[in-house]
Amino acid sequence: MKKEEFAEIPNQILMKVAGGVNYASDLARKMGKSIPVMFRQLDELLGRGILTKQRHGKRVEYAINWKSLALNFASLVKKEFDYSKEALSRLKLPSPNLKDLQETFESVFSTEYMQNFFKEMYKDLEHAGKVSYDYARMRFNDSINIILEIFGTTSKEKEILKKVPKNREKDFEKFFKTSQTYSKLKKEIDPKTKLKEKL
Repeated sequence: MKKEEFAEIPNQILMKVAGGVNYASDLARKMGKSIPVMFRQLDELLGRGILTKQRHGKRVEYAINWKSLALNFASLVKKEFDYSKEALSRLKLPSPNLKDLQETFESVFSTEYMQNFFKEMYKDLEHAGKVSYDYARMRFNDSINIILEIFGTTSKEKEILKKVPKNREKDFEKFFKTSQTYSKLKKEIDPKTKLKEKL
């Protein structure tokens, strides 16, 4: 398997698992893959901790490991911030440390609100993938960009805070701030932004 191809696979599997396709045979059928190939890809995600499995008789049910997904997201976001230190400095934006990101993401991703949001997002991405090649082949990193852009530009912060447990409100506020920083950074380094200025 080519390295760049693997980046797409977690998202495709996560879309299906989040949508309720939880067994290897069903995943293989829906994704047009052989069962041995499907097991290899599932084993890779199990190894990375992004999925968990539970045996029901002869069948094995797969589910998203929300804690591990949060830590994967936090790690990738930290890499983006580290890679763009110059732009962050220019914008006078803070660069969160990895521990803070991990704690915030883990707390936010553990809520029913965020897990339902993920499931809805993956359903919408899968639907969009039926009509657009870009969405059909979307990479894991791209789904991070979508989530942080949505939470970084939303005007519904107060409404969202009413829907989450009281003991998670501060973590959601941190998540909004991180998402806002990330969104500003992405806009700053997006070549389309500079090209618009040159029109």
